[in-house]
Amino acid sequence: MNGIENITSRIITEAREKASEILARAQAEVNEIKANFDEVAREEAAEILEKGKAAAKERETRLGGVAELEARKIKLKTKREMIDAAFNKTVELLKSQPEDEYTDTLVRLALKASETGSEQVILSEADREKIGDRLIGAINKKLKEQNPQAAGLSLADETRGISGGLILKSGDMEINASFETIVEKLKDEIASEVADILFN
Repeated sequence: MNGIENITSRIITEAREKASEILARAQAEVNEIKANFDEVAREEAAEILEKGKAAAKERETRLGGVAELEARKIKLKTKREMIDAAFNKTVELLKSQPEDEYTDTLVRLALKASETGSEQVILSEADREKIGDRLIGAINKKLKEQNPQAAGLSLADETRGISGGLILKSGDMEINASFETIVEKLKDEIASEVADILFN
């Protein structure tokens, strides 16, 4: 029995050693796989982080560009509003002249705009009531000094919704010398100069 026990004991010992070796190899492989996995995981995490940083930077740049464009639009809009306000103030100043100066301004406008010397003068309702007849008299007086043959301008029965200035009418033709129209034309011509004065 002793021999069999020795053989059995040896087989068990060898089996245990073999099992220990296998377990040790398996553990080493597990450790290696785990180390490789950790390295891959770190690399992938770093790559994801880099991509995230790049995407964030790109988004920041894009949003920065959008914000800059929006700021330029707002600045341009504000400049336009300020230029418009400057020209609207011009219309207000023309309208708020003392009555004699205002009448003289309309006389000069009428004489400059008149082509036939026989047009009808269309005014705003307020101007027609306040200075209409006197204005026609002053216009025709100056017109006769310049051209004694001129028939003379007449006051139209109709009025227009203009803030100031006048419109000359001859048949179907009209010459608009209202303050709004004059200032609008002037704006087209000198807006850049006004912008230089306002913003430089």
